[in-house]
Amino acid sequence: MWNSFKTKHVPLEVLELEPMASGDQSLRLSTRVTWEEFASYAPAVVDLLGGRIVERADSAPERVWTAVIDGQRFWISFDDFALGVSLDPQDHGAAALIPQFRERLLQRLYRDTG
Repeated sequence: MWNSFKTKHVPLEVLELEPMASGDQSLRLSTRVTWEEFASYAPAVVDLLGGRIVERADSAPERVWTAVIDGQRFWISFDDFALGVSLDPQDHGAAALIPQFRERLLQRLYRDTG
């Protein structure tokens, strides 16, 4: 599949930690990505973190894909109700990596814009 985000800026304008019902934190990535763009956006973000997409589930209002990054499982999801795209840990082991991923993406963002 052609990945449009490989050749242009990957939107990461939010990069905020948000609480989850589990007590863990989710990483909100962007509110600018559309449902259609998610198909190339999700693999681009996961690739930035050294991971890969392993499962895909799509419906009209949302897309929830599973990624493996640093040996841990995450959901990268798109929600059409103005929430945007987030990276959510599937367990506490994955949750421990979320702050590190935020820092990695912030460093990349500053490098690309600075």
